[in-house]
Amino acid sequence: MHQLTGRLREQARSHRGLGWGLRSRVYADQMWELACLRKRCVSRQMHQLTGRLREQARSHRGLGSGLRSRVYEDQRWEQLLAHLLQRVAQ
Repeated sequence: MHQLTGRLREQARSHRGLGWGLRSRVYADQMWELACLRKRCVSRQMHQLTGRLREQARSHRGLGSGLRSRVYEDQRWEQLLAHLLQRVAQ
């Protein structure tokens, strides 16, 4: 039974020599730096993705989102209605 528990209690080869002293602190700092780097990369990728999605469609450029586009839309509807009324009157 001791041999079984002795094997299970053995420290993993990848963690040997780290201990709780200075070495483990250096290791923790390295892991933190890697995590921060990964977070920056993901953040940059997300910004690029949303930046592309937020770009205005080429077909809508120059119209603006204010009063000018609303007036333009109303004029188009009036032209369409006038055209339809002329066709019905003929």
